[in-house]
Amino acid sequence: METRGREAKAEREIVALVPNVTPPIPEPPGSLSVDEAEEWRRVVGSMSPYWFRKEYHGVLCAYCRQVVLGNYFHGLASAIPVEVRETDEGMKQYVFLTKAAERADRAADKFGTTLRITPQSRYDKDKAARDSNKAQNARPW
Repeated sequence: METRGREAKAEREIVALVPNVTPPIPEPPGSLSVDEAEEWRRVVGSMSPYWFRKEYHGVLCAYCRQVVLGNYFHGLASAIPVEVRETDEGMKQYVFLTKAAERADRAADKFGTTLRITPQSRYDKDKAARDSNKAQNARPW
């Protein structure tokens, strides 16, 4: 609610004491590989500059490692030809690689939820249900 009357001259001349400066985008740590650092930049660049505080950098590193590891295992598994998968040894190798990829994907999902960068972590389930019901096609009647 606004106050009545004219605004005082002193109120109009108030200067902000803290400048409106956005924090710099955090650079990836040197311990990350090239692919992991690229994933770091992709994630950090898609969020608000205020999103990742210093204490979350360890979890973000773990997330980037798991994403790159999952992509690596998925690539190895998809590189196995179908003919090789039909043999017992080839199928064992394929199952091993897909299980490793799944473990990395689950870990990445857990870290992503912890960092609140996945859709699940940012939406209220009731609101998401209402929104998905609204998005359905028109009823036929």
